[in-house]
Amino acid sequence: MEALAKGRLAVLGIMTVIVVVAMVFAFLPQQEKLGELQIQVQARQASLENANREAAVVPALCEEAELLRGRYQDFDRSLPHQQDLGEFLGQISHKVRQEGLHGHLIEPGNPISGDLFHTLPINMRFNGDYVSTGTFLRELHDMERLTRVQRLKISRDEDASADAPLDIELQINIYFTES
Repeated sequence: MEALAKGRLAVLGIMTVIVVVAMVFAFLPQQEKLGELQIQVQARQASLENANREAAVVPALCEEAELLRGRYQDFDRSLPHQQDLGEFLGQISHKVRQEGLHGHLIEPGNPISGDLFHTLPINMRFNGDYVSTGTFLRELHDMERLTRVQRLKISRDEDASADAPLDIELQINIYFTES
């Protein structure tokens, strides 16, 4: 029996040595590696949270960029150095005739000086239907030269029939940098 007890102790001693060796050579290095990986995971999570905070402003920036794009869509339109009134009035007269608007009168006003540019108001009167007037205004807006409609009045005599032409009065501004 004594031999059996010695055998059990020997087996128990060998198993203890195996467990200790496993702890020293396998478990402890793995625990150390696991600790390093956990630190890396925490650092990357913090980095990801920081990147998410930074990325959260992107939709707001996109919205602001779209607003600015709309606000400055005409920025590249022509702002000539001089009035170029003759050429412009010729283009306007052509567009009025092209749309079948008649009885047109175009009266340039006096230039208004500004710090960065000058404004020339132009008063116009003509007769025509609503669709032709709308098309004329769209073409006026789409011109390469920067123009703005400042005032628009559309009327018809009370005694006139429903298909009588409309009386249109408008003031547009053109802009230039030198007089």
